[in-house]
Amino acid sequence: MQIDPAQKDLVQASPTQGGSSRYRFGYAEDSLYGRVMSLVERHLTGGGLVVDIGCGWGAVAERCREIGLDYLGCDVDPEGLVDLSNRGFETASIDVSDARSFVESLHTQVKGRKVAAFFLLDVLEHLVTGEQLLMALATLAAAGPETTTYHGARLVMSVPNVAHYELAAKLLMGRFDVTPSGLLDDTHVVFYTGWRLEEVTRRAGWMEVARDDFVMYESDQRFPPEAAMLAPFTPLRRFLAGIRQTADGFAFVNQFVRMYTPANPPALAAPATEGVGISGDVDGLPSRPIFDKRTFANQVFATVLVRTTGSRMGTLHDTLLSLAAQSYGDFEVLVLCHNTPAQVFDAISNLVNQFSPTFSNRVKVVPVSGGGRSRPLNVGISLAKGRYTIILDDDDLAFPGWMAEFRRLADIWPGMVLRLGVAEQHMEDQPGPGGKLFYHATSRPRCPYPKKFDLLSHLHENRTPPCALAYPSSFFQYLGFRFGEDLPVLEDWDILIQAAELCGVADSPEVCTLYRHWNGGDQSTAIHPPAEWMETRQEILSRLESRPILLPPGYIREVHKLDDLERICHRLHSERTRLLAEVARARQQDVGAEDSDAGSARADRAATLASAVAGLDARRERPAGTVDISGTTPQGLGYASWADVAAALAAELVQVKSSKGWRLTEPVRAVGKAAHKLAALFAPRR
Repeated sequence: MQIDPAQKDLVQASPTQGGSSRYRFGYAEDSLYGRVMSLVERHLTGGGLVVDIGCGWGAVAERCREIGLDYLGCDVDPEGLVDLSNRGFETASIDVSDARSFVESLHTQVKGRKVAAFFLLDVLEHLVTGEQLLMALATLAAAGPETTTYHGARLVMSVPNVAHYELAAKLLMGRFDVTPSGLLDDTHVVFYTGWRLEEVTRRAGWMEVARDDFVMYESDQRFPPEAAMLAPFTPLRRFLAGIRQTADGFAFVNQFVRMYTPANPPALAAPATEGVGISGDVDGLPSRPIFDKRTFANQVFATVLVRTTGSRMGTLHDTLLSLAAQSYGDFEVLVLCHNTPAQVFDAISNLVNQFSPTFSNRVKVVPVSGGGRSRPLNVGISLAKGRYTIILDDDDLAFPGWMAEFRRLADIWPGMVLRLGVAEQHMEDQPGPGGKLFYHATSRPRCPYPKKFDLLSHLHENRTPPCALAYPSSFFQYLGFRFGEDLPVLEDWDILIQAAELCGVADSPEVCTLYRHWNGGDQSTAIHPPAEWMETRQEILSRLESRPILLPPGYIREVHKLDDLERICHRLHSERTRLLAEVARARQQDVGAEDSDAGSARADRAATLASAVAGLDARRERPAGTVDISGTTPQGLGYASWADVAAALAAELVQVKSSKGWRLTEPVRAVGKAAHKLAALFAPRR
């Protein structure tokens, strides 16, 4: 984690003697004020007047003059205004606590000059009437072009971030340390997070057009410095800071530095009402939903995301039909048409309209362009209104009790990832008359996936198809997680591990869905080569290894079982070595050429496995970090897991015991004992 303690004094006060002197800050390019003026230089051209509201000592006044902007400093503190006047700048003593009075006084001071921007630098948090002031300024700036004084004026603000990671961490310690200046200045009366600032400015009639937030990895709140939540390299800080950063990306933003343009301000007399809506995209800035309590009271239970390219209209019809037949109907459906031509999109819309309005009215067909497999899922997440988000691709089926079972689990285990039993069936495309594509099943349905979720086994590979899972939408909306659009495959495995780690998993053994596995065609396993799957898998594992992992209760025994398995492999290796010696001696006793050849091949295979296990033993005996383990992973040995390595060793034992060489040697009872322990290890847990 990057640590930049050198910046910690850039926005802290350097108190001198006397009242407001604690806010007397100098200008520096690498400070908060440097970020503000960087925004101004990039987006304000053509000169004009800057009205610096709550200017204090006017740290940016000289820089405004240097780039051709006139400067007017407004405040009620005479000390700073006198200093500004002595430096040759225009000042006005105006109280901003009353918005209407402020506007009237501002007209007198501006005197018809063109206002380029209003500055509110570290002011909003000092005002209980801050939202009314923003509305008043937006009304001025949104005036028609005939009112040239304020028309189109920008708003530039800096606002402290009360959700800085170090403040959040201290709240977990039960601390809320008010200080003379900084993030918890003792004169702050209103506190802002990124989400709240976005909501307040939107309601007041401002639209964000640019940002250059001021980041501090070590804030003025890092005390006591040795606390595990604050010290920079502790596992606890890395874990918590990772969660906080993923939520909105502002974990280490000390102050939000934003520029706005006017956009439909409300009437000044209108009260500030609670709003529900979606903020718009501005210059590529991400949009986020803004919620209030009414949003949750009226939420449907679930949103079902159906990905489709329109290449299999028959299976899409089956999927929608299975959703229409659900016994519990409190859900919406988003059909996410990924890179579909216009005629295909229209065909999908027509398909939806063929269903009864009781179902089709709950279905929305959404065009999605660009990106890979994850793009439609992330688009769906941004539009989802349900408490849970469920993925049902256009070739999977939901049995009639699918949604009802999800709801039953949610009532018992709220906030957890919900997991149902799932069947699998192999399918195959079949060309038909007139060039039409049909499909048929090539296997009976079977249930190869474990009925109980196990995080450790899922760390090795995904053992749960997406159609068996319901994610709490808060995992995406409030913790900020998304499907990795940089991953060509395995995006479902990546997100499942992260969700299972933080939310936990609640299981139901009821088989409620059918996952269809396609042989060839446009199945992902056919489109993406094996090397791409392996590279993506290694990338996901590397990400997991880069941060602490939270294991659920009861997993210490599971970790011990893995160690027991390694010990069994070690004992099997010892037995193999002894058996090879016995077989070698048997070969020297004329046991027949034919059988000797077969025995030699088996012995060679056993020797290869013995060498591999010897490498595993060497890894186990050496300190971590001193050995390149790329050659001692199960995959490096040609197996999916250490359990498969052990199984292969046991199979070789059987082959050796069936040879004539074995019969000429003394029976080895220890091998049976080792195999018995291995079988007991993998017996189903109660």
